[in-house]
Amino acid sequence: MEAKEVLEKIRKLQSMKELEPPEFCEENGYADILAKSFGKNLKPTQLRKFFHALKDVQRNLKKQSFDRKGIVKLLPELAYALGRELIPKQFYELMKVCLSAQRLKDDQDFERVMQFLTALLAYHKFHEKVKDGGRE
Repeated sequence: MEAKEVLEKIRKLQSMKELEPPEFCEENGYADILAKSFGKNLKPTQLRKFFHALKDVQRNLKKQSFDRKGIVKLLPELAYALGRELIPKQFYELMKVCLSAQRLKDDQDFERVMQFLTALLAYHKFHEKVKDGGRE
């Protein structure tokens, strides 16, 4: 499976909670495929920056009910990063799909996005180390 196919499968979801952890957590799952695809085009700093912005939203969700306002505010930041060529277009498209109103309706959907992004971050770091000779 290729990254384009992964994005299409996510686009077909009615909500993010339909995305099952075995589909994205396992090696050669969605997160692993995307991490390999992004490679050096997605700087670890940019991925972590976006991840931490979503973690801030997640912390606020624990204090109040689900509200997309904090999430929607991140979309222009992604567009800015894309415009500056700090992130690949494919990552921008993935996040737009995952954070869309159609797929992100409640805190369970948001939690699944966070799980997916955590797996993506982990595999991205894993492949970065493998390519740099950090593994035997």
